[in-house]
Amino acid sequence: MFNIIAATYKKNRIVAKRAFPWTLIIGRFIAGFFTVIFPYFIYNFFLKGSLSESFNKYTNQSDYITYIVLGSAFLILGRSIMMEVGRAFITELREGTLEPFLLSSASKTGYFIGCLVEQLGRSILQLSVVLLLGIVFGAHIIGIFSFQSIIVIFLAILGFFSMALILSSIMLYTRDTYITQNTLFTLMAFVSGVSFPVEYLPTWLQCISHLFPMTPALKLFRLAVISNQSIMQHMDLILELLILSGVYILIGVVWFNKLEKKLTENIFG
Repeated sequence: MFNIIAATYKKNRIVAKRAFPWTLIIGRFIAGFFTVIFPYFIYNFFLKGSLSESFNKYTNQSDYITYIVLGSAFLILGRSIMMEVGRAFITELREGTLEPFLLSSASKTGYFIGCLVEQLGRSILQLSVVLLLGIVFGAHIIGIFSFQSIIVIFLAILGFFSMALILSSIMLYTRDTYITQNTLFTLMAFVSGVSFPVEYLPTWLQCISHLFPMTPALKLFRLAVISNQSIMQHMDLILELLILSGVYILIGVVWFNKLEKKLTENIFG
């Protein structure tokens, strides 16, 4: 498996460097810049730096800049992982390399992990822009370097990876990437508490928000960074995140195995 992980990482890295080196870097910097600048101007010039009492009640703090910077950073991380890992196999299908890969003895798990590791390296660029701009505009994110925050980040990566497996199967089944991924990302950004507390949503949308691992992961992350609370005090959020991740991994693996069997039968059919 480790050979597959290393080979997949190397292949994806070479493709990224040769196909779109500067456009990739510039695009990620621009995306990171606007992710922070829009909420900053809305908060300071439209809302005049004021927050409702309900926001303070639901979040137990009144630092909206830090709140939105952390939400934006998590959204970028989640989108990057789910998009790149999720569409890896359909890209292989479009390039005509999926069938030989399925017929080989290569580890499919190793392939997905290799895509994940390579994408995490690229995500650092955009995350750095968001966090640095956040500091410039007044965000207090020193707590992001704590041991608790790092644990939450790893748990969140697990959750995003589990959803990427589901997304990969959906893309292979529908033969579509853009509509599928953009619908998922838009819904996730809206209901997972990126820009405002989940409690602002209607009850039925709050229920939908808890189908996304990002919802408990982001709440844990903010509690650790902003409120400096121990994540062990919120075992309900940790269990929710782990259960969602486990269920999505199971569904993703079972669904992909069925699709793999059908694709393999088509090769010899």
